[in-house]
Amino acid sequence: MESIVMQLRQDVISRNRTAFSDLPDDVLLEIFSKLGLKDTCRAGGVCKRWHELIHNECLWRQRLFIETQVWNLQGIEDQPLAYARFLDREPVGIARDCAGLSSKDMFILYSSEVAEIQKVKRQRRFQQFMNASSQLWLKRLLSPYFQSRISHHNDDDNASPFRVIMFGPGLESKSTRGIAKLIFTRRDNLFEAVDMVPSTESGVGAGVAVKYKGMHIIHLLTLYSGYATHREAVAGMTRLHSSKLLVTSGNQPPFSVTPAVYRLCQSTDAVIFVMDVTAYHNNPIEISRCLRYELGAMLEAVHGLNLPLLLWACVGTADDDIPNLMALIQDLGLLHVGNGWMVCKIVVDELNTTRYGLDWLLQKILCNRNESKASIGDGNR
Repeated sequence: MESIVMQLRQDVISRNRTAFSDLPDDVLLEIFSKLGLKDTCRAGGVCKRWHELIHNECLWRQRLFIETQVWNLQGIEDQPLAYARFLDREPVGIARDCAGLSSKDMFILYSSEVAEIQKVKRQRRFQQFMNASSQLWLKRLLSPYFQSRISHHNDDDNASPFRVIMFGPGLESKSTRGIAKLIFTRRDNLFEAVDMVPSTESGVGAGVAVKYKGMHIIHLLTLYSGYATHREAVAGMTRLHSSKLLVTSGNQPPFSVTPAVYRLCQSTDAVIFVMDVTAYHNNPIEISRCLRYELGAMLEAVHGLNLPLLLWACVGTADDDIPNLMALIQDLGLLHVGNGWMVCKIVVDELNTTRYGLDWLLQKILCNRNESKASIGDGNR
């Protein structure tokens, strides 16, 4: 009789016990968000349900908020309460991409844990490289050169230079106009100028070919509103009305780019809008209005091209105040912009945070090129 009672007790306990598989999805997502990257990947191989949860966008967006200095706004409007606890922090960059890089892609791009894994792999490869025989060592030493030459002559899309238009009042204002010069004159592992890029037949689009992180060649095509003496004398709406890049129109926005700039946009991969936000707190309404008009003219020119847009919110020194990025995004009306975009804080004296935006920008360009190649391949079938 005693044994029967004990068995009944165990049956009752087992029926009341909650198994791990019985937990709801939101609880499992919270648990998975606490795991390291390797453990998260391993968990994805346990069963079909876990695999689907590990690839859930909400999981990676939350990890992006917690573990990196970059946010992804895509999807937050659907679940505002789930991310309200993060909104009191101020990130280095905020992105919104309706059809492109997911939060998981961005986490891989910016995570320090991923960078550490890649660093270990590079060290292992280097050790294997050094332990090889002298003949194999020489072959491996020369192979990258020949591979790069072959890919160059084959005009591989992913090896060709990235053509990027850079424009905006931040290139011309007294506080931040040195940003272009600093990029073009640096000689380090972030930027290295390697060549000049001639202008088009219309006289616009001249720039500098810059090697970024020692790997990617970016043709930075700088557009200025006028000659240096003229740029120093005007600002705000006066600058827009006298700009050689814009013409007035009766539509909204009230400005359009000139035909020469429009043609240049058709052969570019991305756009960088450089803003001086040093004095933004003093007159946010007027400054944001001028920024919206100039940015709107360029967005109208690239409409339908699916070009990624990078906005640099620049200040001269680390002592200058940068406005809240979410407030700046709302003032510029970026939540209504269909193209993928990213806003980044930039301190011109340092330039270190430029990598956050440029890494995202180059990944977006590569995604666009791969999608274009795939659509061409489907059309040829």
